[in-house]
Amino acid sequence: MFCFCINYYLSSESDTEQMLEAIHSIMMYIDFEKIHNVMEFLDWGWRNEGVPTVESIKNELFDLLIRVVEEGAKEDKSSYSISCGGFLVEYHVYEPEDDEPDDFEHCVDISASFVLEESSSLF
Repeated sequence: MFCFCINYYLSSESDTEQMLEAIHSIMMYIDFEKIHNVMEFLDWGWRNEGVPTVESIKNELFDLLIRVVEEGAKEDKSSYSISCGGFLVEYHVYEPEDDEPDDFEHCVDISASFVLEESSSLF
């Protein structure tokens, strides 16, 4: 039986390893230099400390990726998001497709984006 809760997909060591692999993959493919360049161009500082270094940006994203899973797990949510410092980090739990394993790798999508501007009809 399928469970839409994140805790189900964090219950084994294998699932935790898959979560860390997903986070590592995101960290490998995000263009931190591009984010830093945009922040420098816009003079976009964090916490009154000025524009962060590339290393600070990496650390912030890594912390947010861990935090989104931890905070979502506290409430056992099927989806959860955090936004901070221009980043939007979220996860969604999906039902496994036919013949797919029912594990973190196949049922949980973690994503990260750097949001420069957004709009909504609700605001």
